[in-house]
Amino acid sequence: MCGVCAIHHYRGAGIPNREEAIQIRDAMAARGPDAAGLWVSPDKKTILGHRRLSIIDLTRSADQPLSIEPGLTIAYNGEIYNYQALREELVQKGYRFKTQGDTEVILALYHCYGKDMLVRLRGMFAFILRDTRNGEVFAARDSFGMKPLYYSDNGSVVRFSSSVKAMMVGNVSHEKDDAAIAGFLMLGSVPEPFTILKAVKALPAGTFLHSVPGQALKIETWYKLSDVLSADTVNSDMSHSSHLSQTKLDKASCGGAKAALTETEIANSLRESVKDHMVADTDVGLFLSAGIDSTMILGLLKDSGFDNITTITARFGEFEGQDNDESHLAAQTAEFYGANHTEYTVSKAEFDADFQAFSQAMDQPTIDGLNTWFVAKAARAQGLKVCLSGLGADELFGGYPSFRDVPNWSRRLGRFGSANFRKPLAASLAKLTERMGLNWHPKGFALAGYVDTPESAWLVRRGLFMPWEIEEVLGKDRARTALKELDIQTQLKDSLTPDPETDFGRVIVLESSFYMKNQLLRDSDWAAMAHSLEVRLPFVDRVLFDTLAPRLSRHHAPGKDVLTRAPLSGFPPALINRPKTGFILPVGEWTQAHSSDLSILFKQQRLGGHWSRKWALEILRSSQALSV
Repeated sequence: MCGVCAIHHYRGAGIPNREEAIQIRDAMAARGPDAAGLWVSPDKKTILGHRRLSIIDLTRSADQPLSIEPGLTIAYNGEIYNYQALREELVQKGYRFKTQGDTEVILALYHCYGKDMLVRLRGMFAFILRDTRNGEVFAARDSFGMKPLYYSDNGSVVRFSSSVKAMMVGNVSHEKDDAAIAGFLMLGSVPEPFTILKAVKALPAGTFLHSVPGQALKIETWYKLSDVLSADTVNSDMSHSSHLSQTKLDKASCGGAKAALTETEIANSLRESVKDHMVADTDVGLFLSAGIDSTMILGLLKDSGFDNITTITARFGEFEGQDNDESHLAAQTAEFYGANHTEYTVSKAEFDADFQAFSQAMDQPTIDGLNTWFVAKAARAQGLKVCLSGLGADELFGGYPSFRDVPNWSRRLGRFGSANFRKPLAASLAKLTERMGLNWHPKGFALAGYVDTPESAWLVRRGLFMPWEIEEVLGKDRARTALKELDIQTQLKDSLTPDPETDFGRVIVLESSFYMKNQLLRDSDWAAMAHSLEVRLPFVDRVLFDTLAPRLSRHHAPGKDVLTRAPLSGFPPALINRPKTGFILPVGEWTQAHSSDLSILFKQQRLGGHWSRKWALEILRSSQALSV
């Protein structure tokens, strides 16, 4: 796992500043402590920078930026799990490789297939590639957005980076984006393509950027979740769907997508994904909770012959003797499968000591990330560079309450017609009750006034602050302009085009495209990379999604219980039917010391509710994104 950057002049006579590129690159030193590289194109129009965390092919020959003939150079962040099969295919076509890793495979694939090479990659990636033959730049990002890539374009120069904060050491404006702040307040994270900076955007997941000298940048979509789940895709020959993986094209056609999945098919697909995510030239550990998701991964690792897996569990003194303390069950799980278990105790004193470093490492405002921060810190202390995580199982197998609530709410409240006429009344009533000092939950008004479609129901279900509350934080004029620019309802609607046409499919897309992508995946990346640790996600896999999601969405979903029957080596009985807890921290208690004056703020602005709302404002304050 690495950090990448680039400065590319595609119009005019200017050339990139070498020192600026070095500063951007080295601002990401934690992402790549093992090596640092810089490459300047022969025409002086492009500089690529790279910080390396060596995991596959540990030799210096695999350092980046990496070049091959005829004139292709890349700065790449990620892992391609099927690179060995792709390499063999290319060898048969006559390619000869200088390195043993996956980076050179990407270059050779691009030389062979151009942009169509993206559908052949199984893994997580973000890269910037320069073709010196024609002066073009090609940048791409994986299907789910597991690896970040940001860009800033002024019309003649485009800058790229794996980090928004790294961009700030370069020649980009530091002006904050109110639309991003509004999105954060609504959802607890900044939704793509916005970032906290007006001048910087996220290259959206599943897209590529193409730069031709003298022309404007072009961004095109190569993969979209709703395409996979739409009726046209499910009911047509898969070989006609360009977004589907080569592995799937080789395995299946229309008939398989129409039939319900068997437990054996689910288990085999999961086993294949888990096994592929173990490709590395260094040890791979596992974040282990007392939940089904990570336990299943450990069981499938045992099935596949991986011994001596190191498992990491975080525990907290405040939870001792409570249901939230999952450390004892996690230890029993590790013993059940014969893993080498490490238990890491986090105290409030450590939280206080780490708070400043945590805030500085946070690339964009988010109410999450602390859990990954501490468990990644523990894993790195064990000498690990890579850990697996069970993130993504809830999105694929319907583990969230939203899979139940969103369809129910949208059906019942949609009977009253469009919510447009109800919104002003709901907002007015909410403000009136606040002025009267009545402690009514704002989501009650949002539910009555804003819900008429699946996407509006999901927004209320996941919402942190309701739209009218944002006026209390940003001010009326600022908030209205920001919300108009954000236009979150259109973003949600666009994610469901084409329509998956089933309730289950719609919620899969909404959870994966917003909550998972903008919060869980982003936080797993920056919080782990702050400790120079790569997190791999077997449940967040394009081949797995293409294989399972269409049939899960068309038939009654089996639920997550099916995961307990996947390992051939059995499943710990104590965990079956146990409610999911995951890595929970006592953040509500710990953050009081860091938000002591926020109770006054909330009283002045009539904002109350869950501790996460106060925590959100503290995050904005600490990131200097909002003056309160």
